[in-house]
Amino acid sequence: RDLPLTVQEGTMDHFVWKDSFNIGIGEIDEQHKLFLDYVNECYNSSCRDSQRQVTDATIYDLKVYAATHFRFEEGLMKEKSYPALEEHIKQHLYFESQITELENANARGSNRTVESLLVFLRDWFLKHILEHDKKIAAFLN
Repeated sequence: RDLPLTVQEGTMDHFVWKDSFNIGIGEIDEQHKLFLDYVNECYNSSCRDSQRQVTDATIYDLKVYAATHFRFEEGLMKEKSYPALEEHIKQHLYFESQITELENANARGSNRTVESLLVFLRDWFLKHILEHDKKIAAFLN
């Protein structure tokens, strides 16, 4: 957990990690737990104020997380000749493009709410991490 995280102290996690979320690759599971921390950060922020704007710090954290986690995961898939590598990379690029779009919107002054980011991150967790990343683990194991 070397990546930056701007979680507020004294908040309660809404999304709790379950053992069934593990894909069975220790380092990736730890990185996914960190992602869930970001989801919880957005949840807690939206509970305090549903119209709260996404901060530049949150965007930065997500960019660093994505770059670090995705390159690690892609390196592992390349090393093991994962057959769906190109499709998986496209999904990663989509996530990164959404964060860049969010960053550009903030720069233009048309900030998105934390609540809208929460929906995107939650959906990413449920669809990408719990479905597509589990396929990687099944292939590698």
